[in-house]
Amino acid sequence: MSITKITVEYDCPKEKSNISRGDTLTGRVLLELSKDTKIECLSVRAQGKASVFWSEHHIYAIVSYKAKEHFFSIDKILLERSRPESKVLTAGSHVFPFDIHIPDKELPEWWVGRHGKVTYSLEARASRSLRLDRKAKTVFFVESSDNYPNLDIMKPQQEQNERKGMFSSGKMAISVATKKMAYLPGEGLEVTTQITNSSKDSKATPRYVFYEKQSFFCKNKRKVHTKNIVEEKGDPVQAGEQQTQTKVLQIPEILHSSMLNCNIVKQEYRLKVYLDGPLYSPEVKLPIIVLSKPKRRPEQLY
Repeated sequence: MSITKITVEYDCPKEKSNISRGDTLTGRVLLELSKDTKIECLSVRAQGKASVFWSEHHIYAIVSYKAKEHFFSIDKILLERSRPESKVLTAGSHVFPFDIHIPDKELPEWWVGRHGKVTYSLEARASRSLRLDRKAKTVFFVESSDNYPNLDIMKPQQEQNERKGMFSSGKMAISVATKKMAYLPGEGLEVTTQITNSSKDSKATPRYVFYEKQSFFCKNKRKVHTKNIVEEKGDPVQAGEQQTQTKVLQIPEILHSSMLNCNIVKQEYRLKVYLDGPLYSPEVKLPIIVLSKPKRRPEQLY
């Protein structure tokens, strides 16, 4: 085997740990040759894409859903042929530098979910006549710009709901408020809840749930996966009482940021507050945006 090793590497921009939109990605492809080798073409491709896949079991069949969204795909020829014959490289080590401009547009972060993922990769390919191509692949991480143009993420938000019981048994009402919509991982989410228990003989205890919601889209189908992250319980409110309670939910340090800028996958978070009491207990849901923190370069996956 004349090509004993092929690798592709990249450099992070100065003073940054990851790549951002509009950056120039610099790197190199390294070839190790055991003897003089004729190379037809040597290229590198930078690619960003999202993909989803899931299956559903029906009575008579299993139906699979699969979709992809490409953000960019950029090819760079590193070994150009100036004449019809191929380029012959001598035995030993060869280094081919490259630079690729990442598009200056909104890009989702590198992400892996229950039924889909967002990935960014570099793939080097060496082609020879009558031989299988030799390839090498590595991943790189793209930072989100935390751009949520249609949401006022730093303003307070509030929602309320009430439920009436049957046969004049009274009603339950809650009003839930947060100081803002957006939080960093590790930050405390302060929730103020006003509980009105107008029932005749039932106590009600507020429950607080901070959960993630992953959504996957394929044509007109949607697959949703939810997972509770933080669960807390408040103080019980007796029948005929009204109370205002404050609870702080600690958002975990290690948490992926919200991702709303992809057409086939979404990573969202919600705060749900409900009363644990009679069957007619109300609940309120509020959207929560988790902002991104600078992340380290991901481990090599290939």
